[in-house]
Amino acid sequence: MKPLFFFSVFALLLIPAGIRAQDRLCYALITVPKQEAPIVRYEMASAPANYFAGDMDFFTSTRGVRRLIYLGQADMAAKERAELKAYLPTSLTYRGPWEKCDTSIFFSTQRSGEGREATLIVDAKVLVQGNQAIDPRPELAHFTSYAATGQVPLRPNAWQEVAYWSVDHYCQMLWQYALVKDAPKTGTADPALPPLYRLEMIIGKLPEESLTSLSSSDAARRALIAESDAVHAYKWTAFSLHCLPGQAFSSRIALGSPMKRNKDADYEASCSCTFSGNLEIKLGTVALKSEFRTAAPKEEDRLTISLEADLVPGEWHIQPIGEKPIIYEFGHRARRQYQMIDGRDQVAPDRANAAFYRVVEVKR
Repeated sequence: MKPLFFFSVFALLLIPAGIRAQDRLCYALITVPKQEAPIVRYEMASAPANYFAGDMDFFTSTRGVRRLIYLGQADMAAKERAELKAYLPTSLTYRGPWEKCDTSIFFSTQRSGEGREATLIVDAKVLVQGNQAIDPRPELAHFTSYAATGQVPLRPNAWQEVAYWSVDHYCQMLWQYALVKDAPKTGTADPALPPLYRLEMIIGKLPEESLTSLSSSDAARRALIAESDAVHAYKWTAFSLHCLPGQAFSSRIALGSPMKRNKDADYEASCSCTFSGNLEIKLGTVALKSEFRTAAPKEEDRLTISLEADLVPGEWHIQPIGEKPIIYEFGHRARRQYQMIDGRDQVAPDRANAAFYRVVEVKR
């Protein structure tokens, strides 16, 4: 399957610049250890168009392997909208040697604005279905569905992050590269341009004593908490996407059983966690108005949690979640926590009690 991924991209990169008169969009979907994401963002800020042309796996020095899942391109010449569909047949590519997965991909890109104000509205959907390589019984199969809608600055000939999703030790990152012939070189940022932000959000849990001390925590202390190994280890789900103030955004993750998904039209919705809302500019801050919709087997148990705050760009905000929703790890299977009560082990469903979020201004 490796030659299938790279043939079209190599063909594009080998076209002489003088005859590559069409604008194209290149998409890369990668999976990396979740705490490597900031390193990947730093590397991609100066990465060339052929950054992924070397191999499908590129190793990190700390927490695991980065893996390229998909590399493809769409023609955007003289178009306001481009679509890219792909199907990756069953292989060991996605999770390595222990699972066989097939992947369906759909990216829709809409051009918005002109000149330096131009952005790309991206609607992305990725469905991964797989099973264990050593025990492929249908009842052990699983699916993970990722979706996001956000806006990416149209920066010619540069990689731009579109979306990030995470539910375990790894995260999925979607990147986009706009190949534009004879594009002007980017200079200093234009202060007249409306700002664009990357919004990061984690739903997880903190010890109760940490929650009670949040009101007295400064920005540095909140950053230590939000970026700690403990928060990442106990998180339920995490999202990141680009947002233009005044425009709606949304992101979703669903995990469950393909057998149940095929039989029950409501099953995927019951396994989905959704984050949606918008940003508004205020004097010195960015106002976030958003909702987190929880997964739960029954419609009446799916909670809609309001996440609202005036954010200082670059600073983490930590919001206690009074509803304390049950954390569902897979389908309708709740995560368990073990407690010693009256000298006996007690098992109860684990619950989320905190949301961690911030905005980071994106270069245009």
